[in-house]
Amino acid sequence: MSRKIFVLCCLLIISTYGLQAKNKNYNEPYQSTVQVKILAGVNLPVTNLLKGLETDYLLQYDDRSFYWQAASTTLFFHRHWGVEFNYQASLSNYIDQRESRFKDWAYQQYNDNYYVQASTSALSKGDMNYSDRYFLGDIHRGYLGMVYRFESGKFYVYPKLGIGIMSFKIEYGSIHLKEKKSNNEFEIYYSGPTGGNNMFTLAASTSFGYKLFNRMYINADIMFSYFRTDFTIKKTFSDLNTKEELTEYINYTQNNYPLSLGVGLIFVFY
Repeated sequence: MSRKIFVLCCLLIISTYGLQAKNKNYNEPYQSTVQVKILAGVNLPVTNLLKGLETDYLLQYDDRSFYWQAASTTLFFHRHWGVEFNYQASLSNYIDQRESRFKDWAYQQYNDNYYVQASTSALSKGDMNYSDRYFLGDIHRGYLGMVYRFESGKFYVYPKLGIGIMSFKIEYGSIHLKEKKSNNEFEIYYSGPTGGNNMFTLAASTSFGYKLFNRMYINADIMFSYFRTDFTIKKTFSDLNTKEELTEYINYTQNNYPLSLGVGLIFVFY
């Protein structure tokens, strides 16, 4: 979804439900029906996916990242029960520096005996779609779930349970080696799964806060989620003179448990 489409959808929601809201007092318990949330926070690992391997530089992922919810809407169809959809976009400086880190690692690993040229398929600042990552994120999480509502005066607590999809890209990488004082040349090529890397995810979370104004609440979020990675990166070492090849497989199969902490605002539209 482009930024223009997203903005138009937000304006449509605001105009539609804003006209219907009339003069309801949303500081009273259980009065709101439609809420839109703006939130930013941090993802912290309970378990780490990155293990310090050279193939870590090819994952568009970081165990620690900042996130913002590009879309988050809750619809209460009952006094206590509701449904929520949210999309979480995550970024980190580590992800932004993956290619340079990969090149540095290759140089330090092989420079004593070889002339080294390394590259990856990661986007760089000159690429056309580079700026879109700041809106859509490097790590994508989308959830749909049930919400239970507790409200008392100006305070509220919303426990939630959701299911969804998490995704991040796996790039390819290559290292070209020219042996010093000889004509021997080698190529190391790293390739992961094609067609994207989408994983089923579960999340238990709680939103809580204070009703600052009639239509605006201060909000804090705590979310504990689970996803399982199950992919392999193939490492092929080729002798360009003899055409011989050696193959190694690096496995990323494990359970992962991120903890997300965020703060923001809730706006009531109906």
